[in-house]
Amino acid sequence: MKTDLINHLQDYWWAYWTVFASALLLFVRFKRTDRSKSPVAQVRSLLSGHRYGDPTSPAYDPGLFGR
Repeated sequence: MKTDLINHLQDYWWAYWTVFASALLLFVRFKRTDRSKSPVAQVRSLLSGHRYGDPTSPAYDPGLFGR
């Protein structure tokens, strides 16, 4: 039984690292959202994939061509 688990982890290590990296990226992006918004608005902003767009905010990122 133990060798089956080890073989599974060795065969699918890339999938576990992908899930871990994706969760870490979402966590970091959630930390960078605007704290003055409600948690629902923060999650909605996180899932939309857009950078924060309020030019008066210190978290504002104009993107590549806005600099």
